[in-house]
Amino acid sequence: MKHKKHYIELLLSLPGKQHKGATISITIGELTKVLNCTPRNVKLVLRRLVEEGFAAWSAGVGRGHISQLTVIRELEDVLTEHFNELLAKGKMKEAIAFISSHELPPVLRDKLRAMLENRMGFQLEQAGAANLDVLRVTVTRKLGIFDPAFAFTVTEVFLLEQIYSRLIDFDSATQRFLPSLAHAWESNDDYTAWTFYLRKGVGFHHGLLLTAEDVRFTLERLREVHSPSCWQYEDIADIEIVSDYCLIFRLRQPNPFLLHFLSCAAMSILPHDVVFSEQKMLGTGAFKLVEKAAQVLRLEAFDHYFRERAWLDLVEIWHIPSDAPRERQFTLPHMDAASGDHAGENNRAMDSLLDGCRYLIFNFSMPGIQHQSTFRQALRLLLDRELLIAELGGNRAIPANSFLVASSELASYESGSLADAEALLRASGYAGEVIELYYHGRPVEQQDMLWLQQRAAAIGLHLNLHPYVIAEVSPQKLAQFAHLMLATEVLENDTELGLLRLFYNEDSNLHHFLTIEQRERLRSILARYVSLPSAAERAQIVEEAEQWLRQDNWLLYLYHSRFQTQLPLALQGLAIDSFGWLDFSKLWIKK
Repeated sequence: MKHKKHYIELLLSLPGKQHKGATISITIGELTKVLNCTPRNVKLVLRRLVEEGFAAWSAGVGRGHISQLTVIRELEDVLTEHFNELLAKGKMKEAIAFISSHELPPVLRDKLRAMLENRMGFQLEQAGAANLDVLRVTVTRKLGIFDPAFAFTVTEVFLLEQIYSRLIDFDSATQRFLPSLAHAWESNDDYTAWTFYLRKGVGFHHGLLLTAEDVRFTLERLREVHSPSCWQYEDIADIEIVSDYCLIFRLRQPNPFLLHFLSCAAMSILPHDVVFSEQKMLGTGAFKLVEKAAQVLRLEAFDHYFRERAWLDLVEIWHIPSDAPRERQFTLPHMDAASGDHAGENNRAMDSLLDGCRYLIFNFSMPGIQHQSTFRQALRLLLDRELLIAELGGNRAIPANSFLVASSELASYESGSLADAEALLRASGYAGEVIELYYHGRPVEQQDMLWLQQRAAAIGLHLNLHPYVIAEVSPQKLAQFAHLMLATEVLENDTELGLLRLFYNEDSNLHHFLTIEQRERLRSILARYVSLPSAAERAQIVEEAEQWLRQDNWLLYLYHSRFQTQLPLALQGLAIDSFGWLDFSKLWIKK
């Protein structure tokens, strides 16, 4: 197999010479550099390639006579064969690394990626005498932070919810809180003391039984590591442990909103007897971590889960870089092959239009023309939301005038001309300077920004586009370089909590791109929020805060996206999670 890898490396280093019959003039010395081995080993590789019919070799004899290699087996055939061998042996990591690390022709890369995707979805696999139900799902970006105290991106938070449990859960359908690690709770009349009663016999993945001490430890850790979510628990003055299974949160002031804070991912309960490690995460959730590597996160069903054991035995999340947006696939084993041309009839599409949106935010923490209100008005006209959706289509669903879909649906949208935008640009004092615009480097965002860049160029505005990777660059770092940033916010099912976290969290875009004065103004509007027991009153405060962001164009709302998932009809237990994922703990296949 090693000689195949050498042959592939050789042909990949010689663009235009990869087809059958191509003749390559090359010396042994040049081959040592391409194959990264000694002249002796190069000769051994050549002999093997000739013996197995990969290539013909004519050694140059004498000065001025260069050796020649003739291609017998085409690159595509050998690549496909080598890749199939990796997959057949279960060497998924090597296969993914191969796609990621080689400069493959786009057509070949797409072909290999399609072969890899066929190994994804639901699989039935043998493990000794047992059959395992396995789900493999791909993500196109590297996974980021997996510490509940710091996780902020949707995929990471969703996966943490599979590993950990919280005291209570929020049910978006009924807008009520449901028991989880706590089976009951109550507050005093003025919401300054909250008592929680824990389940007995709940085990962590390493065997420790849950007690009130683990709850206290989790909250204290958030404060010790300076979690960006600490503001949520500022009202908690003390935690009184009444017994192993009863504790009281004593607050500095009334807070009827506390249940929302205790149901979020930041309060995923950790065991108090183990130092936290992302490589050895220990929770009480439906799945336990068995491997966390650069290419894969592997989760195994926890047999002693305090609720129903998950039907799936193993879940694997694979990082496979992709140049194109894709729907999330949950295919069943052998279904496509058995169904032939009617495969689509066995599938259904689940669409979800989630709260949250794509938006452009101006950076007020660094100097620049973006501080001029007329400049921001010009950008607002350039970013014609309805025109963008009409021209680019895809999963861009409806124009956004808020982070909340319901609010955006009630808004009216006026289109301005390029001439109007140009007039505002001139009035702002813009003198032709380059505006640095950063965006998450996925294809959809790139399309959005190329569209904007073209319209900007038409009125003389120079936008310099910079793609970035969320897992590698923080908002704090971006705030040092970006005049503008395209961002996406997807709110959890508990939209009230999601909005507050967006406005308050110290790792949010708003925190790093707005000035201290702007942030204080936002907080003054939201100050009474958690003390109000009425959701209608709280909604009015959110509308006031968003109106304040809109009126001077501190950020520009673009559109709400539609999340699409292809699902086999035999797949049961469908429950769309906060972030457009399917809850792994509830999935099962009707056989």
